Amino acid sequence: MPNKPNIAIKPPKVLLTSLALAMVFHLWREIDIFSEVQVAQAVGWVLLALSVLLMLWAVKTMNKHKVDFRFAPVPRVVSKGPYKFTRNPMYVAMTLLVISIGFILNGAWFLIMAGLFVVFIQINVVHVEEKYLEKELGEEYKKYKARVRAWL
Repeated sequence: MPNKPNIAIKPPKVLLTSLALAMVFHLWREIDIFSEVQVAQAVGWVLLALSVLLMLWAVKTMNKHKVDFRFAPVPRVVSKGPYKFTRNPMYVAMTLLVISIGFILNGAWFLIMAGLFVVFIQINVVHVEEKYLEKELGEEYKKYKARVRAWL
């Protein structure tokens, strides 16, 4: 059994690609989310702050429990901090980041790309990680998975 999941494309690269594509489409043809730009920007800044805070909280929680979140061998289930509410707080934070930039720029392409990001990550990353974690951690992970939602 491999000591880490076989993820073909790492999530940070998927995030950067999603943001880059959204920006290219936004520059090519703007599609506004709101007619009132200030409302969109205010919402965007709040979502950006939430995204950063959630990511920091998730990383701090993993570090506190001595679990390397960069796909190293996983010794245990972490179910504290944001992991009480979602099995994938880092991916939720990444999704919020894409959405927040869309609101700040008032660009619908970012919302579209956020949806595609979630689908891609679910199929190509979360599914692979969960199969790995079920094999590696067995019943402990299955119980956690039954108790906590994958996203929100």
